[in-house]
Amino acid sequence: MVAALVVLLGSAAFAASQLLKPDATSTTPVDSARATPSVTPTRVSPSPTPTSPSPTPASASPSPSASEVPGDFAQIFSKVRSGVVRIDSSTCDGGGIGTGFLIDDALIVTAAHVVEGAASLGLTFGDESDPTVASGVVVGIDRETDMALIRADRDLDGHVFGLADSQPDVGQSVVAIGFPQGEPMTLTSGIVSGLNRTISFEGRTFQGLIQTDAAINPGNSGGPMLDLKGAVQGVADAVRTDAQGIAYAIPAATVRRLTEQWRGNTKSVVDADCEAPTAPDRTSDFDIVPPSDDPLAVEVTQLFRDYFTAINGADYDQAWALMSPRLRPSDVTTFADSLSSTIDFGVVVHSVKPGKDGSATAHVYFVSTQASEQGPEGQTCTVWDLDYTLVPTGDPWQIRRAKAHGGGSAYHSC
Repeated sequence: MVAALVVLLGSAAFAASQLLKPDATSTTPVDSARATPSVTPTRVSPSPTPTSPSPTPASASPSPSASEVPGDFAQIFSKVRSGVVRIDSSTCDGGGIGTGFLIDDALIVTAAHVVEGAASLGLTFGDESDPTVASGVVVGIDRETDMALIRADRDLDGHVFGLADSQPDVGQSVVAIGFPQGEPMTLTSGIVSGLNRTISFEGRTFQGLIQTDAAINPGNSGGPMLDLKGAVQGVADAVRTDAQGIAYAIPAATVRRLTEQWRGNTKSVVDADCEAPTAPDRTSDFDIVPPSDDPLAVEVTQLFRDYFTAINGADYDQAWALMSPRLRPSDVTTFADSLSSTIDFGVVVHSVKPGKDGSATAHVYFVSTQASEQGPEGQTCTVWDLDYTLVPTGDPWQIRRAKAHGGGSAYHSC
């Protein structure tokens, strides 16, 4: 038997058949396709050599008729993309980015290694230019099959996926959708290469997996693998790193069995065993547009681009330096500990107005997700609407204070 590497495409990795890991903040190339802890390449832990039993022959099943097939991959993607969710998980080991998909208005299927040990979950879906952000909790997890179910904090308006009623045929076309390496939503295509595969990793054995040659990478973990009718045939989970075109998915039958057990659950079944869980790096997300071409608006917008990029990249020294001495916490460590699990999304600078003594006031809107102990009133997803007062200090500006916009509420739960 030839030794090989298998990696989970999410937060954890597998050997000869590694599960897809979430992207990690490490610069080491990712071997797993599971959750991606951050937009930087995922760290791959050594994975065991997978067992190599002869694949069980695929049972014959009738091919879909032409009337059942949407027509092409573009049509499938257009139809279902609103139900594919990017998952940002704040954990004790640096957080990760993975994929999930809706099976009900507030229920999201993903892989267990994407959400294992999560202190908070940031859920992003919808139009990439104006995404919707929510938070959620893990209400079901099964480490033996690497399956998990998330309940969002509210109903989500997206495509609800159906699970396939029977296993696919070997040779059948499939597509995989996810966020590889933290990139925008991506579709890849391939075929079912085999059924009932078994792989081993770190003393655990995973059985009954679907093998595919569709390109699956870190960040794809937990994403749907669909047939040409748009039904979920599997959940992206692992990739073999010593070969090309060998990836694995958890079959729909396993997904159905476990999610039916967990549907009624409302409480979290995971937690982070540390004082300051860390969010994944989302520094590539900020392209904040100035509200006008006025030089003041451009300068102030650059300040907020730098500030929010520093927060999402865990560069707390930089973010701290952009605040005036009167606003700063007592020290950077205290500041960092209060924001370690925070991810900011959808920052909009609505207006910038000149003030007295060379100052400026900026109306800024954004959404944050964070661990409950770091959120206002225990919130894990918060909408902020603030007026910032800024003072010139040469280069750059600094933030002097922040207050609720227009005398209203500074924040509310998502």
